[in-house]
Amino acid sequence: MKFFTQGFSVNFISINKYFKLMQNLKGLLQFIFVVAPLFSMAGTPVLLPAKCVALGNSAVMKKHPVQLFYSPLAVTEFMRINLFLLQPDSSTVLADGDCAEYNDLYHDSVTLEDAAKFTNILENIGLLRYGKTLSVERRPIIKTNDTLFIRLWKTTQRSYQIQLVAGMVTNVGLQAFFVDTYLKKSTPLNIDGYTRISFNITADLASQVTNRFMVVFKPKVIGAPILEPVVTFNSVSAYPYGAQIKVCWNVKDEKATAKYEVEKSLNGIDFMLASTTLVTAANLKQGNYCWLDGHIAPGTNYYRIKGINVDGTSKYTAIVKVLVPITAVAFSVYPNPVKNHSINLKFINQAIGMFEVKLTNINGLAVYKTKILVSSNNMVLQLNIAGVHNGIYELAVTNAANATKVQKVVVQ
Repeated sequence: MKFFTQGFSVNFISINKYFKLMQNLKGLLQFIFVVAPLFSMAGTPVLLPAKCVALGNSAVMKKHPVQLFYSPLAVTEFMRINLFLLQPDSSTVLADGDCAEYNDLYHDSVTLEDAAKFTNILENIGLLRYGKTLSVERRPIIKTNDTLFIRLWKTTQRSYQIQLVAGMVTNVGLQAFFVDTYLKKSTPLNIDGYTRISFNITADLASQVTNRFMVVFKPKVIGAPILEPVVTFNSVSAYPYGAQIKVCWNVKDEKATAKYEVEKSLNGIDFMLASTTLVTAANLKQGNYCWLDGHIAPGTNYYRIKGINVDGTSKYTAIVKVLVPITAVAFSVYPNPVKNHSINLKFINQAIGMFEVKLTNINGLAVYKTKILVSSNNMVLQLNIAGVHNGIYELAVTNAANATKVQKVVVQ
C-alpha cells in the first residue's frame, strides 16, 4: 500500500502499520496534508483518513526531518461520499467511499494532492475528474457553479444508500444538490452535516450506468440586487499580540454582508485565505471583529479583509502589515543532566521555520545533527540521542537567519 504527501510517498505492508505510523505522526506538526486512497483487502473495503492534520510535537521528526511539507494556514471545506449496502431490515453495511476537499491552496488540475482510486473486488464509488477516477479529490474553494461527478461501478441488482457528509458551512451562499439522472430527481443537500439517499439498481440497464449520480453546486442567489447598503470598512489594523498577530476591522452597513475572509501574504502580492468569520449581528451601525494569527512568519506579514455579500459580490480593505523581527534563538533543555538519552528541547517565542540542531563533544565533533520544522512559537520536541556516550556536550540551535545559541548539556 502507498500514501502520498506533497513531496514524497511511502510504501506500507499492512493496515496495522499504516495506523501505527498515523499514531506516531500524531503531534508531529500542524500542516501535513495526507492523501490516503481507499484500500480493499479480500473484498472488504477500508476507508483510510483523507486528511491528517497533526498537532504539537513528536519524536518521529528526528527520523524524517527533511521529508515534511509545510503549508500555510487556510480553510478547508469537504464533501465525503460513502456507499452502503442497504439490507432488507434497513440496516446498512459500508461498501466504499471517497472524499472531496476544497482549499485555495489546492490546484484545479489532477496532481499529487489528489489520490487515484484503487479498484475494489465488489462495489466501487469514485470521483471523476479530467478523465481520472479519484478516491480523494482536492481543488480550490467553490466560488461559482460547479459539479462533483460521481462514478459508481461493480454494483449488483439490490438496494443501496449513499451518505453525503459535508463541511462547507463557511461557504456562505452555496447550495448543493444530489442529482439522480436515472430518476431525473434533484435532492437538496445539507452542507453542514449528513444527507442519506437510498436507491435501487435494477435490471434496467439505465439504472446501472456508472455516471448516474452527481453533486451540483450553485449560489443561493444569482443576479439578485443588493437591497441593503454595501458594507463600509471604517478601519483595519494588525499588530503584535504576544507571540501572535491580532488583525481587527471595524465596519458599518453590513446587512447585505454574509461573511468576512482574512487573507494573508508573505510578499504583499500573493494572498491566501487564512480565516473565515461569519457576520455575527448585521447592523447599520458599527461592528467590530478580530482574528488572531498564531502562525506568524519572520519578516513582514501582510493582511487584508474581504467582505462578501449574500449575492456573491465582495469588497476589500486596504493591506496592513506587521514586521516580525528575526529574534535571537531562545530555548531550554530539560532535564539537564540528560537522562535515558532523551533531550526535551523547548523553543521560547520563536518564529515558525526550519532550525538546525547539533550536538558536539568536547573535541568539537558532531555526534548528533538534524533539521526540524518548528510549527508553533513555543514548540517542545523530544530528541532521541541513543548511541551518544555519557559526557559533556554543547547543544547548538540555529534558525533560518543563521542566528545560533549554544547550551552545555550533560549526558548521563
